[in-house]
Amino acid sequence: CLSNGSGISPLDFVKGMYASGAEGYFDALSVHPCTYPFLPNDASINYSWAELPELHQLMAANGDGAKRIWITEYGAPTGGPGTEATIVPSASDGGADHVSEALQSQMASEALALYGAYRWVGPFFWYSFRDTGVSPTDKENFFGLVRYDWSKKPAYYVIATQYRLGSQLRTLR
Repeated sequence: CLSNGSGISPLDFVKGMYASGAEGYFDALSVHPCTYPFLPNDASINYSWAELPELHQLMAANGDGAKRIWITEYGAPTGGPGTEATIVPSASDGGADHVSEALQSQMASEALALYGAYRWVGPFFWYSFRDTGVSPTDKENFFGLVRYDWSKKPAYYVIATQYRLGSQLRTLR
């Protein structure tokens, strides 16, 4: 999620789009604002969630301010082969490749609270609804809001409650 030689941040990517003349040539901007194992509002981490307001400002400065930013993938795995983050790690804590279910739930709650405060966002997509497997050798098996056996994780209830409330509030705007 950061421009570090192996990837490019959404902000740098969109700057490049505008430098190449993209203004007016898209209907919405899709962003995967990854943060795990950190919370989306952790100001000490320069992950792409923190770039969302600046992305919108960049779009507005280029005549695309009325277009929405879609959160098309956000989530965190609750299993995997490495270290589990059970509490909010600091910027110096590295190496956790998955989070506890409690931390996933907290991430969902904070992400939806931030999302609800932005008037310029479009849809929010959680990655993913159901775990795709049970093998702890692959963290990709554990991004779901429900486990492979269809039992619900705590984040499921956060999403179900906060998203519904957010949708009602959004309609009133």
